[in-house]
Amino acid sequence: MPSIDPSYVNQIGRGDGSIILATWVLITATPFGTPIEWPEWADITFIVGDAPATDVFGGATVAVTGGNILPADYPTHSFPTLNNAAGGTAATATTQKAFTVIENPRFIAPILSVVGVAASITVTALLRRANNMRQ
Repeated sequence: MPSIDPSYVNQIGRGDGSIILATWVLITATPFGTPIEWPEWADITFIVGDAPATDVFGGATVAVTGGNILPADYPTHSFPTLNNAAGGTAATATTQKAFTVIENPRFIAPILSVVGVAASITVTALLRRANNMRQ
């Protein structure tokens, strides 16, 4: 089963590469985001439904998942769901939502844990390094 590769923008803010925006568009037919491996960017803010004019949830649930070992058969076997930093509940969303996660695993990927009907959901992750990059 294929997964959706994220697109990246790293010319944000001062443009020194210390802030990166990763974007996935998860759809019912391809509900798995390709994991990113950037643990040194520990401050991550996720926005689920970041394109409200075009996003369709269709009953889908987005979960942010992660782990330290990439399964050889990903996404057939994927990662556990991470936890929302606000309240410690599962990092999931059924409507537009912003959150950070408590954990900082080696790999992170959004998935549609419930695929829904004709879902198309934009998920963004803004990753920030604690120290600035040199130019």
